[in-house]
Amino acid sequence: MDAKHNAPTVGSLWRHSNGQTYQVFRIANIGSTRPEYPATVVYVNTAHDTWWSRPVSEWHRSFTRVDSDAVMGE
Repeated sequence: MDAKHNAPTVGSLWRHSNGQTYQVFRIANIGSTRPEYPATVVYVNTAHDTWWSRPVSEWHRSFTRVDSDAVMGE
């Protein structure tokens, strides 16, 4: 499956295996054909306003989608 179809939706909320919740901000390099610039998820920790990025190909290994209502009830 290509990165464009495997990428999380911008604005969606995800829980990392460390228990923290993150929101997807952008998908970067989605049009790149160069391997040194892979499609990358840019995301923010919703509790600490810290920003991160990781290749789309590694995203689903550590993240599980969460319902926004579940986060609001934390």
